[in-house]
Amino acid sequence: MMKCVILLIMVVTAGVLVGCGPEKDQLNVSNRILILDKGLKKDINVVRQVSDRIEGDLLRIRTQFRNREKDDLWIDIQVSWRDGQGFEMYKTNWEACHIPVGLVVDHDICSMRSDVADYEFRMRSRQR
Repeated sequence: MMKCVILLIMVVTAGVLVGCGPEKDQLNVSNRILILDKGLKKDINVVRQVSDRIEGDLLRIRTQFRNREKDDLWIDIQVSWRDGQGFEMYKTNWEACHIPVGLVVDHDICSMRSDVADYEFRMRSRQR
């Protein structure tokens, strides 16, 4: 009887631990947008994000945001530029972005090197 209780406790504990881990929805479906603050996920809507190559074979990211809050929103944005194997080559400094209520805001950024293959777009609540 005692062995059954211990086994049951172990199975329940294992089931709980399997469910632990980083939140899947913090990383966007494209696996390129990383939202670092839980509260920001509900405050902001990434309308769309596209990337393309421009003159000089530089990678350009164009992102549109919409504010879901009742007040203006300030966020910080950082881009990690990656090589073909997914390793970080360099990253930008955190940049402030103002998103007024009821408007869609465009944010464009280009890589500084032509050998960039991919990126990770990071957002966090504005650090004052």
